[in-house]
Amino acid sequence: MSLEKDAELIRMVVPTGQNHMVYMPSLHFSHDLEYKLEIELEKVLSRFGALHNLHLVASKLDQEGGFYALASFYSARAARAAIRASGKIKFGEQKLRILPRLRYKMPDREYDLPPHKSTELLSYYLGWNSWTSKVVYMSKEKDEDDEDSFQYVCVVNVELPAWGLSSEGVGISKMPPLKSPRGRGDIIKASMRFSHRAAMVSALRKIILIELGNGKMLAEVDTTLYDPVHYDSAWDTPGVYVNDLEFDPEDEEEYCALDDMTEEDLDHLLATVA
Repeated sequence: MSLEKDAELIRMVVPTGQNHMVYMPSLHFSHDLEYKLEIELEKVLSRFGALHNLHLVASKLDQEGGFYALASFYSARAARAAIRASGKIKFGEQKLRILPRLRYKMPDREYDLPPHKSTELLSYYLGWNSWTSKVVYMSKEKDEDDEDSFQYVCVVNVELPAWGLSSEGVGISKMPPLKSPRGRGDIIKASMRFSHRAAMVSALRKIILIELGNGKMLAEVDTTLYDPVHYDSAWDTPGVYVNDLEFDPEDEEEYCALDDMTEEDLDHLLATVA
């Protein structure tokens, strides 16, 4: 059997294919069940696979005050399984009809999942303790495009211990110029938080889940995806440590640039080095 038929790749992006969508018409429930309708419906659909979203809408065409529901699965295989179960699941006082969603407008581009959605997806398919994350780098740096602004650069590492995999992501959050010290702390905290979120998105989007035909799940890391800046772990573990200097590097008055040196000073310097 070919790979396309035997396995499905589940990526950390918003599902957009029409084969991921289902539609449930004519939902009627008692008053006692109506307030928890969406929660109960989510429990039923989650038996087939992880849900990305579920929307419950009051039907304007139903004279009896019914509802209809729209749902999307991360896995197209899960959506097909739900459709095959149409009419076989008792929900409230009726049989739940699950149909393909035929009317759907495709987005113009692909959207990454927010971190909480990606981690929910990992937990659903791999288990609640399947992943860990840690910040390996966080630094305030000068913004090369704007001399008056700074940016926070964050690097996080997401690990899947059971699979022996890890994925690093880089996030950048630019901090506007601070004209007043008032609110400085809040702006710095927000910038650090946004850079961490962006780094998590970047790290998680590289993880790919593979659902085999027998239901077994595998995980891989897409090494072809790149981050906006390069991070080298050697920055945090330098190979050479300087313990003693013959001069104070901060004492700038005793030293001058090469352009300011006379030919006599330059000859003396070269002779000393030699």
